[in-house]
Amino acid sequence: MDYRTETTILCSRTVLEDNPLRALFDAIEDEHSDRGQRLCCIHCQAAITTETDKIDVNSRHTFQLANPSGMSFNVACFSAAWGCGIYGEATAIYTWFPGFTWQHAYCLSCEEHLGWYYQSSSEKHENSDGQHFFGLVADKLVPAEEER
Repeated sequence: MDYRTETTILCSRTVLEDNPLRALFDAIEDEHSDRGQRLCCIHCQAAITTETDKIDVNSRHTFQLANPSGMSFNVACFSAAWGCGIYGEATAIYTWFPGFTWQHAYCLSCEEHLGWYYQSSSEKHENSDGQHFFGLVADKLVPAEEER
């Protein structure tokens, strides 16, 4: 199953603790357990991505960005964020990354907004596969606790 299919299956607007998809989410998390230090949602401690999934986009991993309302974000780029769901229609309006459309990314466990999912509208970009990445708010991710 590819990442996009996994994400589509898991994009439920219900909390996963009581969700029949919890077992699938746990299996996906286990599949990624050997990919380095896990980064978790600061609100609920659910695993979101790993240090190994960090990527550079336009030769940088992090960006200090502001939206049209003036809200500023420290955004870190990741090739995968299997603990995130994606919602909203893809749009290029106000994109921070020309050539990419964006959608909101949220924690599948607590539904907190964690950042954005970017998908390329062209073939060539400087990230790992050139087609998509997650831009996650760095302040909303914390390293997994040792006992996890």
